[in-house]
Amino acid sequence: MVIDMRTYTHKPDQFRRFLKIYQESGYAITAKYLGFNMGLFTRSNGEVNTTIQLFAYEDHDHRDECRRNYLSGMDKQAFTNGEGGADTCIRIQRSICIIPTDFSPIQDRDPQNPVFQDEAVGKRMIEWNTYYVKPGYIEDALEMIRNTLYPLADKIVPYTLGYFTSDSGPECIFEMRAYKSLQQRTDTIQALRKDPAYSRAFKQLSSCLRDFDSSIWEAMPMSPIQ
Repeated sequence: MVIDMRTYTHKPDQFRRFLKIYQESGYAITAKYLGFNMGLFTRSNGEVNTTIQLFAYEDHDHRDECRRNYLSGMDKQAFTNGEGGADTCIRIQRSICIIPTDFSPIQDRDPQNPVFQDEAVGKRMIEWNTYYVKPGYIEDALEMIRNTLYPLADKIVPYTLGYFTSDSGPECIFEMRAYKSLQQRTDTIQALRKDPAYSRAFKQLSSCLRDFDSSIWEAMPMSPIQ
């Protein structure tokens, strides 16, 4: 599986209008063409007025085919182009392709995967962590996460949705977690820091990293990942 992660920074005065357009028509159109639409998310910290979209494909060939059909579709033109189209709301757009690791809870495009929705939880906030790995250390970092860090964190973190790597560009590992609330996230981070084994594992992993970043996403109502 390949996931196209598309990040859009919107004009501040057009951000809410884009969300309205996407909820009313954009989600249905993109879900029709672009593989499995895993969701639309907004950022609650860092660079706000930003949306993130995740589209899952079988492989790059499937992605290319879907995008060709999408770009030629008349409903797409009505959604994005023209004076009132969604494209007029966008200031910057960026796209990277990520793939799930062999130990990621998200492994395929099955919309019935319970990791996408848990009715007992309700709406969840998403924590997206980026581990920027030093050149040549990606395999070492993945091994540490697979064998040590993830198993330790899984005892404390309520929901780990996935671990991913980028298939191009700088070497990164992406970690996707979910919480019921911001307070649950704060309590979880404190518990992780107090756990000696996890702290040792994270310190060991840090020797392979050049930077670390964490952002908080909120899922729009139509998103399969809630």
